[in-house]
Amino acid sequence: MKRFWIFVLVALMCLSAAAKEPALLKSGEPYYEYVAGEVLVKYGQGLKDASVAADVSRIGARIADRSDLLDYYRIELLPAMSPADAVRYFRSLPNVEWANFNYIAHACWTPNDTYYSYQWHYPRINLPQAWDITRGAASVVVAVCDMGFYFDHEDWGGVQTTSPRDFIDNDNNPAVTVYDSHGSHVAGTILAATNNNRGVAGIAPLCTFMPVRVLNDEGSGTIDQIANGIQWTANNGADVVNLSLGFSVTGPPVDPGPPLSTAINNAAGAGVVICAATGNDGMSYVAYPGAYTACIAVGATGYDDAIAPYSNQGTAIDVTAPGGNTDQDLNQDGYIDGVLSTLRNQEGDYYGFWQGTSMATPHVAGVAALLLSHGLAAAQVRDALQQTAVDLGTPGWDATFGYGRINAYAALQWQGGGGGEVTLLEEGFEGSFPPSGWTIYATGTPNPENWEALAGNSDAGGGTIAHGGANAAFHDDDDTGGVQVDWLVTPLLNVPANATAVTFRVYERNYYMGNYYDYHGLWISTNGTLFSEVGEMGVDHSSWTEVTVNIPGVAGQAVWFAFIYQGDYATEWFLDDVRVTATVPVSAGDSSPSLPTAITLGQPYPNPFNSVATIPLELTSSTRVDVTVFDVLGRRVATLLDHAALSAGSHQIAWNADDVATGVYFVRLQAAGATQTQKILLVK
Repeated sequence: MKRFWIFVLVALMCLSAAAKEPALLKSGEPYYEYVAGEVLVKYGQGLKDASVAADVSRIGARIADRSDLLDYYRIELLPAMSPADAVRYFRSLPNVEWANFNYIAHACWTPNDTYYSYQWHYPRINLPQAWDITRGAASVVVAVCDMGFYFDHEDWGGVQTTSPRDFIDNDNNPAVTVYDSHGSHVAGTILAATNNNRGVAGIAPLCTFMPVRVLNDEGSGTIDQIANGIQWTANNGADVVNLSLGFSVTGPPVDPGPPLSTAINNAAGAGVVICAATGNDGMSYVAYPGAYTACIAVGATGYDDAIAPYSNQGTAIDVTAPGGNTDQDLNQDGYIDGVLSTLRNQEGDYYGFWQGTSMATPHVAGVAALLLSHGLAAAQVRDALQQTAVDLGTPGWDATFGYGRINAYAALQWQGGGGGEVTLLEEGFEGSFPPSGWTIYATGTPNPENWEALAGNSDAGGGTIAHGGANAAFHDDDDTGGVQVDWLVTPLLNVPANATAVTFRVYERNYYMGNYYDYHGLWISTNGTLFSEVGEMGVDHSSWTEVTVNIPGVAGQAVWFAFIYQGDYATEWFLDDVRVTATVPVSAGDSSPSLPTAITLGQPYPNPFNSVATIPLELTSSTRVDVTVFDVLGRRVATLLDHAALSAGSHQIAWNADDVATGVYFVRLQAAGATQTQKILLVK
């Protein structure tokens, strides 16, 4: 085995020996997807090609190309060297002006709808980039409780519907003939037929629509009708419900109570994501039902990203989204500052720019549907929207913008979840071998050409590998004899700094033909340091083999996993699926140190609650802290911390509300000059 370890370190020695003092990468680098195995380098004027070639050959790389237009080189690297280390190396050289990753850009999916170019509100929330990830799923049902709908509108062809209901006429047909239906404009933003060479695009066009009429032709509905509509959505499998409606406010709003409050709580308890407008009164209070803590309360911004003058604000606001301000004429061929969606008048189907928190809310409901379509749990949607929002006001949450304007693309990339597993690598092998980003090394025999992809799901003996995959991965079919060390190396894996364990799981099968084998894996850092050998993983498995790497050592490091076979004579073996995960204690995907990077008042839980609630908070340094509870009228209900001295880190504060009445309350944190508020519902 000593011979093997020498080979491993020699193969990787170029990573540490070639550079001087490695230049640090900038914060967050690499920023985007990049080409594996190459970097771009620009040298200063007048440097001879021979000097450049010497720098490149020092790390075993080669000059692949030179740009005559911009005078820089594209450098191809050895398989064992990561682009990050190559960038560090070249940046450390005195004659190099810059070195960079060869980043990869992708065309954003753009629909061909006639008036899509006028839907400024979609690029504003990074929706085209989000559409590259998902445009929804038929299994995700979005309910709109509103006025009636034009199911035969020219731009609704192919929209899937389920469980329609009309609580105005008390039947199952919420279609209307009234002109300019508010419900059709709202629903069009979420679900209008998209990429059909007609009209406008919808945010989540592949989702399923649940149309529920709760407002009459004048746009009014009773608490009875609205509550029954919300309960209908919960009973019939809605995943998201849009409530672009509310009770007008002229001062601090009063909870209208049951049956509306009951229906809201029932829907939230059923896992429905409820998106509701803050209201259009221009007040510093959020209207009900948006003021219910179970709702995601949505305010409106204009084309200029300012809060719309009509948009209600206040302590209950969660996020904002484009709602428009039609008082602003953008002077672009009739293009005004409003949200464009589907309508109908006496002349037929048309598309109109409307404004309002009613127009902002379906943006949030649509993005929530995309998040659910992408696999996010309903309980995490609010956090994903809040934590990825573009902060337009004072730093952090504020009563004007909430957490900020939603960002669809960032929300889809959010990896939150309060701790658990982070997937570093998940690969099922099919087709050509090796897979993209992996590297084969071999000593003695066989050569890499002897490693083959198997197109079928069987081994050399004709047996079936019963793991459910489409293909086995590869085999080493050498019968020339002699001891050899063959290893397959993963792409570079960045282990989160707060990881407490890293687990390697593999489905593999050996078909033994010789008289010796040794089958194992190990972790190696980018400078060739051996972190951990995970040991032999055995042969002829019919299920996952799982090995956990010891921590500390790997946490916070960029490492490879090397999957090794060492044998004598002929052995045929298979690697069908690989999964590498890291366990982290705080937030899945969080690669920051465990010490919080911002003062944060977390979401209280459970929410709603009926006795005791837990209130999480995080502090970046030791400080004095006030935590106070207020009711909707701004009256102090409880003081949980009064200028208490707390250390840096995470804390949990309990609120025992046994002597407090049912209602909506607001928890306020004040620490180190920061003030944050969270909404919580007490139900007894």
